[in-house]
Amino acid sequence: RGALAAPYGVRISFHHHTGVPFETYEETAQLLRDTDPQHVHLFCDTGHATKDFTEFPVARRAYELLSRHWDRLCYLEFKDWSPQAEFATDLGDGQADFTAIARLVVERGWDRWIVLEQNAPANGSTPRQSAARSLRFAQQLFARKSAASTTSPR
Repeated sequence: RGALAAPYGVRISFHHHTGVPFETYEETAQLLRDTDPQHVHLFCDTGHATKDFTEFPVARRAYELLSRHWDRLCYLEFKDWSPQAEFATDLGDGQADFTAIARLVVERGWDRWIVLEQNAPANGSTPRQSAARSLRFAQQLFARKSAASTTSPR
């Protein structure tokens, strides 16, 4: 599976998602076990992992997927989730543990794009206001990680 696309320079990635087969962590992990890591990669959506991977404590759900399947990761989407607003949640206002996720991203040397996604404006905001808050959160998150990694112990 996935090898059919390789001669065309196309990388196949699997995106776990709410409301479809392979919604849970175990279903996602099974699909990854059943496919060739050279040809089928992981698209990690932190929002859907936070909502759906009920095998883990809520804040750890996306982190667990990333830490356990880092070698398969090819696409990383930061999205937050809260029970009240679902995916219309600004980054940092939901239940995903972005501090732990950002630490992992920095420690593992992720050097590709991270897409920030929000399905709808949060809290009656305009799309632009919500996007600006989410972007500011991500910038501050990685600024903290960068400062922490360059601080030498005394």
